[in-house]
Parts: sequence; structure tokens; C-alpha cells
Amino acid sequence: MLQRENQSLKSQREHQQADLTLLGYTKPGVHSFIDAAVKYLGAGHRIVYHSPFVLDLLEEMDGKEARMVGLLHLLIDAKIVDPNQVMSLNKTRKTLIVERKP
Repeated sequence: MLQRENQSLKSQREHQQADLTLLGYTKPGVHSFIDAAVKYLGAGHRIVYHSPFVLDLLEEMDGKEARMVGLLHLLIDAKIVDPNQVMSLNKTRKTLIVERKP
């Protein structure tokens, strides 16, 4: 159970970093909400709150930004967006920003 929770925390950090890189903001509560069932269902938790319908719910509860964070979460979990590639973008972006300074 503890290993599952540690993996969940690592996953949430990856999701939040992807949010910051691609969206410029994060909403940690969105990730907690979407993954709330992981401690009970493990990998099978995706049958709960991992559907497009949750995006409408997130927007109703917390606005468009929550919807966008939720959409990115679902895209990462569905392996449509690779968090490792997002992190490379982040490193490239930081390099570009540093190089642009006089």
C-alpha cells in the first residue's frame, strides 16, 4: 500500500511539472481528485474519473483552468502525451531563456 502511495505522489509531481511546462500553471487538487481511487484500486483506478466526463465536472467545480489541467492529466495517463518529452521541452525552454539573456 505504501509503495502504491509513493508511486502516486511521484506521478502527481510529474503531472504538476507537465502542467507548469505546458500550461504555465498547475492545480494539484485536480490531480488528487482524478487519482483519488488509486489507493484502493491500484492501476485499476483509471476506471474512476479517467473519462472526458470528468472534465465537465472539473470545469463546473473549479473553472477552465481545472479542465485544462484535467485534460493534460488524462492525455498523459492515456500515453498520448509523454511526460519525459514534456520535461525535455522544459529543459530546452530554460536553455533558450538563458541564452536569450544579454
